[in-house]
Amino acid sequence: MRLSTIITLSLAISLPLVGCGDDDNEGTGGGTTTTTTTTTTTTTTSSGGGQGGSTTSTTSAGGSGGTGGMAPFLCETAREQALGPVAMTSTGAVTILSDNAGDREVYVDASAGGFQGASMNPWVYLDLASATRIDIDDPTSFADTTWDIAIKRVGWRSNSVHSGPGSAGVAWLDGATFENVTLQDAQNATLGQEDWFDDMCEYETDMTGALVTSFGTWYDYNGQTMQVAPKPGVFIILGADGTSYFKLQLLDYYANPDGSTGGQTSGRYLLRLQAL
Repeated sequence: MRLSTIITLSLAISLPLVGCGDDDNEGTGGGTTTTTTTTTTTTTTSSGGGQGGSTTSTTSAGGSGGTGGMAPFLCETAREQALGPVAMTSTGAVTILSDNAGDREVYVDASAGGFQGASMNPWVYLDLASATRIDIDDPTSFADTTWDIAIKRVGWRSNSVHSGPGSAGVAWLDGATFENVTLQDAQNATLGQEDWFDDMCEYETDMTGALVTSFGTWYDYNGQTMQVAPKPGVFIILGADGTSYFKLQLLDYYANPDGSTGGQTSGRYLLRLQAL
């Protein structure tokens, strides 16, 4: 067979595969596709993209293949941009300050290196049943079922859908008092999950550019003091196991390690937590 015929056949079978595109600003499209024949190997890198994408969303570079027959997750690049995962385990303190028959006050240091260092510090992962920290890094969290919620400064997320492999869910009871929330309230609540990405791997952000999760915007911001304060109400949380319910109230965002409130460091929580 002549050389020109071989080249023609090679080009005919090495058309680029099209997947879920990357962010328009990055323009990496669907990644790299390699096609091999007995006579030649052709590697084609798609480089779509272009302009006109949303400034508050991104798309994936295709993601990795599935495991055990599971569908591949196609929005890995979008998730990395939204969460900024860090391959390091948090050392933020998680301390049970009081325990009255399971009604606990818990201190959580999710300050993550302060505002300037947040991008270089990991999330804090919590097991709600024991009110303890789970020592995993951010990349591991996407495949780990031992944690229920994760916190990083004002960011909260549950272990479900695009955030992790668990079956967690979250509902907000606006204005509710902690003592009055019951298991029946939890069972009747409509729970949200971390289903962040649409078919184009675009996701919703708030006015600060942060990812909107099932916890929503749990705080009010005071422009004069430049501080945040928890809104009055109670969160209902279904654990990652899909069977355990908890109620959780945010008491302070500037707590001190001894449980006193009104400190100088943001991202240090005083929480009230109880299993239902």
